Amino acid sequence: MKLAKCAGLAALAVSTIGCGNNNFDTNATFQHLTVLNDQQVAVHRHDGPDAIVSSNGDLSINGKNLIRDQQQKDLAVRYFSGATALRRDGFATGMAGASTAMTALSSVASNLASGNPDNIGRDVEAKAANIKVLAQKVCSDLRELASTQNALAALLPDFQPYALIDTKTVAECHA
Repeated sequence: MKLAKCAGLAALAVSTIGCGNNNFDTNATFQHLTVLNDQQVAVHRHDGPDAIVSSNGDLSINGKNLIRDQQQKDLAVRYFSGATALRRDGFATGMAGASTAMTALSSVASNLASGNPDNIGRDVEAKAANIKVLAQKVCSDLRELASTQNALAALLPDFQPYALIDTKTVAECHA
């Protein structure tokens, strides 16, 4: 593997960390979602209050509960699970990216110093392959969350402004 390709992999790996905030804490934000704690996710919209989705299926906007039946409650539970899976898998991808970047940097330094630049790729390829698998999981999570958000918005018109994951975003993730 050429040095430029390794540097590109390292840059890609480091950029994957952007899925969460810099402190890797439980307040990590994914575009329009914030995991508040183990029980609640805030869903942001343009120019409006956050919707709060709870692990038990409660969904409220400005303190007003929107859930009226079991189907809605089940979708809210599924939405919460999907949002937390996206956060968890995004974090794992970011950590794998950071690990791959460190391996790439270490390999570049040691193999260039020893005069063996052809060995750089061997040291990085296995870790880089893992990032691709993890990134595909994030994209699958995003697709599932978009599907759940759309079903929830169809049943709860007040939730429609929070259905911000569009088909283009999901397609770009898989591309």
